[in-house]
Amino acid sequence: MLLRARAESLRPAYEFFFSKEDEKKVEKFLKDNAVIEKDFLVGVNLGGNWLPKRWPVSRWAALIDRLIGELGLKVIITGSDSDAALIKEAKGLMKQKPIVAAGEFTLKQFGALSRRLDLFITADTGPLHIANASGAKKIITLFGPTDPAVTGPYPQGNAVILKKDVGCKIPCYKVDCKDNRCMAAITPEEVLGQVKLILGKP
Repeated sequence: MLLRARAESLRPAYEFFFSKEDEKKVEKFLKDNAVIEKDFLVGVNLGGNWLPKRWPVSRWAALIDRLIGELGLKVIITGSDSDAALIKEAKGLMKQKPIVAAGEFTLKQFGALSRRLDLFITADTGPLHIANASGAKKIITLFGPTDPAVTGPYPQGNAVILKKDVGCKIPCYKVDCKDNRCMAAITPEEVLGQVKLILGKP
């Protein structure tokens, strides 16, 4: 264990670079959407490159409603143009109105946004690693069929990993899984509980 710990400590942290122009683009977007410096800013990423890694849309909708309505946080939905249908479905289930930034930014600009975020919530996706390398202050990441020890954020110091044991062999690469129970086992209440811990709320 000591040898493994030492090897881990010698691994370099990842870095993701972006320019002042990227930061200016992000700041203009935030200003245009009435985000001010004192707002606690939460980014959420609904997508994933394959379906079994995605959290159910209804769970995202319930969580975002509570982040805004119950905790009074500013929420930005991130993603690309390809996430438009998914985001539209989620918004149709919500009472609150998050800011939608899907398709607004390049990858480098997303990195600049990530550094501005107080919290980023996502499943096991590429944006998870960009946000972590860019300096997102806190991350909550939801894991199901993949193993955080293999594809989790590195370093993990600012990240909370939520994962449930539902009896499946992990990692699991059944892209045609019918019930996605490993992701469905994570509830909005559990994610909200972690957000409250980060905020220092009971």
